[in-house]
Amino acid sequence: MSLKKRIIAVVAAAVMACSLASCADTSYIMKANDDEIAAGVYINLMLTEYTNQVYSMYYSGNKIEGTYFDQKVDGVPMAEHLENYAYKTCLEIVAVEKKCKELGIKLSEKEEKEINEKVQGYWDSNGDYYFEMGVSKESLKRIDRYSALITKLFEANYGEGGIQEVTDTDIQKHVDDNFLRFKQIKIAKSEGDSGAAAKVMADKYMEYAKEMDMDALIEKYNAEIAEDSDSSNDSSNSDSSSDSSNSNSSSDASTSSSDSLDSSSTDSNSSTDVSDSSSSDNSDSSSSDSTNSKDDSQEESKTDAEIESEKYPNDYVRDKSAYEDDKLINHITSMALNKIELFEDDDNYYILEKLDMKERTEFAKANKNSLIQSMKSEEFVALVKELTDAVKVDKNEKSFKRYSAKDVYEKQVKYSEKNSSTAS
Repeated sequence: MSLKKRIIAVVAAAVMACSLASCADTSYIMKANDDEIAAGVYINLMLTEYTNQVYSMYYSGNKIEGTYFDQKVDGVPMAEHLENYAYKTCLEIVAVEKKCKELGIKLSEKEEKEINEKVQGYWDSNGDYYFEMGVSKESLKRIDRYSALITKLFEANYGEGGIQEVTDTDIQKHVDDNFLRFKQIKIAKSEGDSGAAAKVMADKYMEYAKEMDMDALIEKYNAEIAEDSDSSNDSSNSDSSSDSSNSNSSSDASTSSSDSLDSSSTDSNSSTDVSDSSSSDNSDSSSSDSTNSKDDSQEESKTDAEIESEKYPNDYVRDKSAYEDDKLINHITSMALNKIELFEDDDNYYILEKLDMKERTEFAKANKNSLIQSMKSEEFVALVKELTDAVKVDKNEKSFKRYSAKDVYEKQVKYSEKNSSTAS
């Protein structure tokens, strides 16, 4: 073939390729610091965030009008929220990767292997879905690598030997200044009697408190509630039992407005559990045998926080700074140490004892990682934002138009309908 014919053939092939692709490369969503971000990364970030929002809305218990996609997130239409989230996270991925490279932070071979295996697991179970949505394995891997790298970047800044290392002394001071330790019995008011029965119960246990310590009170209360529950099928008694200060309702006990633990003590969730003596007393022998037959591997899998908390089975621990407007926490803060008091709010009576947090001498060490995260999370978010703001972006507008949140959502719906009809 002559040179002229070869040139013509190459040009013809290029023209055909251009026409087939509408003269636009939509395989990438943007170039950030001259680094291409695959469209699949952007798409999957929207899909994941949409799933998170659906779960959040579903479990909120609020009534949903129309589809979840029709809803707003913090006043912003769902489509706009998803696009903003995915765009921002794409920039964060590039910013974090760049900073990690500058600091010499890398994933180990083991970490890379774990990510590859995890992504392969995604693909084995949902490969058809990802393919249909336009998400490749490499896109999934990049997102997972980012998650691992941002953790390493945090540790490089605030961990042992880090740029701004948070010392054990810093952590202990944070605990001493901000954490509250207490024990409680929570007695729910009944709407039927305007809380009269709960008041009688609370007064009775305050009388017992003149002769008994708080642990004995909790044990007696749990036993009484369990006995009442066993002797009656009345649902109100069952509700009262489940609302008592036992381990199954420990997260209920903070307040009616904020039931979950604050982020700074996520590693110490069990340290706030109230042991349920009534449930152990009422368990049958097979349950007891099962408990006693736990193998060593299960015991060894306990975290330092869990081991530490088991020494204080009736304790609740709260970061006061996360409950600034909470009446219960504010009241406990004002209490004298080791004095049992009665407190009432709109929904409950509380029998309370404030304890000395400094007696939990191993708490800071056992919960070190989560405490550092609590102490430095806002600062780290600001650092990542600063890095992200410095990223130079060249948006691929045709990709943004092609992969709008609405189009991705509709494609997902079609895929679900197609597969549900195939399954049926």
